[in-house]
Amino acid sequence: LKDYSRAEECLLRKARSAFKDYQNTFLNLNNVRGNNVLGGSLSMDDWLFSSNTAISLIPNGASGLCVLGNVFRASNRKPKAIQFFKASLELDPFLWSSIEALAELGSLDTNKQDLKPHQIALLNQSKKSKKIEVVNQNIKDESTLMFAESPVAPSSPNPAADGDNSHEENGVSRVQFQTPGLTPIAPSSVSRLHHNEGPETPDSQTPSSTTLNFLVNHQPHSSMRMALETPAARRGPDASDDMQDDPGAPSERRKKLFSSTTENSNFLSNAAGGLNETNRTPGPAALEPKKSSFITSSATEALPKNSLEVILRLLTTAGTFYQHVCQYRCKEAIQEMQQLSWKQQNTGWVLHQQGRAHLELNEFTAAQRCFEQMQTRDPARMVGLELLSTVYWHLKKEVELSYLAQRVLDTDRLSPVTWCVVGNCFSLQKDHETALVFFRRSLQLDPNFTYIHTLSGYEYMANEDFDKAIVCFRKALRINERHYNAWYGLGAIYHRQEKFDLAEYHFERAVQLHPMSSILLCNLGIAQYASGKAYQALDTLAQAFRLDPTNPQARFQRANIYSALHRPSEAYAELVKVRDSAPREAAVHFAMGKVLKRLGRPQEAITSFLTAMDLDPKDNQIIKSAMDKVSEPDVGEESMSTF
Repeated sequence: LKDYSRAEECLLRKARSAFKDYQNTFLNLNNVRGNNVLGGSLSMDDWLFSSNTAISLIPNGASGLCVLGNVFRASNRKPKAIQFFKASLELDPFLWSSIEALAELGSLDTNKQDLKPHQIALLNQSKKSKKIEVVNQNIKDESTLMFAESPVAPSSPNPAADGDNSHEENGVSRVQFQTPGLTPIAPSSVSRLHHNEGPETPDSQTPSSTTLNFLVNHQPHSSMRMALETPAARRGPDASDDMQDDPGAPSERRKKLFSSTTENSNFLSNAAGGLNETNRTPGPAALEPKKSSFITSSATEALPKNSLEVILRLLTTAGTFYQHVCQYRCKEAIQEMQQLSWKQQNTGWVLHQQGRAHLELNEFTAAQRCFEQMQTRDPARMVGLELLSTVYWHLKKEVELSYLAQRVLDTDRLSPVTWCVVGNCFSLQKDHETALVFFRRSLQLDPNFTYIHTLSGYEYMANEDFDKAIVCFRKALRINERHYNAWYGLGAIYHRQEKFDLAEYHFERAVQLHPMSSILLCNLGIAQYASGKAYQALDTLAQAFRLDPTNPQARFQRANIYSALHRPSEAYAELVKVRDSAPREAAVHFAMGKVLKRLGRPQEAITSFLTAMDLDPKDNQIIKSAMDKVSEPDVGEESMSTF
């Protein structure tokens, strides 16, 4: 919290100073009017979002607002965090970090929108205010390039920003760009695009573009980074031999520098040219920079308005898809994903989220297919493999899980995902202590790995160490209170401890986060019945099997409740449907035998008891005792465990 406080102070220092001046001005006005009360003045939050002038006091524009939103989110001040994320998107609608954060918080505007008028005005202003000039200077007898910009930037309320924008570096005066309303690209990001391997020269900054900023800073996977690199950079250091020109030939060097700069300046325009407005997907031209003559227009100017809107709609569709996944609206997420082109659907990120949606729907085979295809498309990707190991765990595929564990060990031993996969491998083999060792190793690498805390809790539950399991689940919720698996784990522990009120509360919290889960609703219904709420439990269980008709557990529990309420006809009707879905479950046939006995059909009851005995010989004593009492009234009958 101290680090978050220092970060907040650093980002809001100028804004708070200006707010104090505003308060003093307002107080002076009240004193002049004879009113000593500071009534009517705005609060800090209202003042900050009241005008663009106040927002401009936060450094680095949209990026600074996004960082500030992350600070407020990490310190559990989510309403303010949402405000800052939305404000950053007003300045930079292409900032994926803010789109992703709002989607995770469930506050992303999912309406397909075009660029707003004020955003188009900012882009047009950016075009007029930027000019690229080639300046020839001799530094250490070598020709270098320096890009200068005409000072047409809007006035800043910060006095320090009104001064000279140039500063000295290695004795060379450099001009800083001011892009109104847009997030500038850091020099380090631009240098990653250039890959100039000649002599060191002052950094050549290209005009910033929010779209280029998104493409450079928000492509997490190696496959896309390969597309951004120039062929010379991929070949390695030996490719710079042709750059070792004679110092006496500055014109050749200038040509090469012009060519290198041109490729990167035109990259975004080529990407826009490769966009198909119907499919909203980058074509081949978006991945291969073309060589062309040097142009004196900015990257933003090279993009027509409709191309920017195509990119914006693509990001909006991806953000909507991601928000549905984060809110566990998995069927809607899959439908939204189908609006993307097939090229976008086959990227590692989309396949990861699609597999996650199938996993939440308990469609393990479909989830396995998505995660394995993700591996094929992006072999270096580690994120998402922990979910693939969970799929293998549910499907009891020991060979595949063992192979995946060996593969991630060979890929990256310093990734927390690696030890999560290895821990799941030992958990499938019922070696819970070893699994916990590897889960602890994963937490050493990433203490905020929510999923590992939850898995550790389940391993402690398997060892019946409930106190440590509760600690693990609470740590997971402290990091992410929307992690419904931890709420479910706490409810399961309290149910086993026969603390049914607490179990019902935690199951309700899990259902609130994931209302489309049939399993969560089924457990909630069981807890409600244990708490004495039989009719409420019947409604909850009915909702559970409506969500997933293939889940027989909900109908089986309804049959047990009907039997306890002395309604054998309804119980028998439910058990017949359960038997058709799970014909080899001994508990179902045993329950049918008891219900048939109450209905006065002893021969059919004996047949059901014999079938249950054949399917589960270990409960022979309970079944034989029930068979001996077929002709007796129901008093203190024993029951088998649920399947």
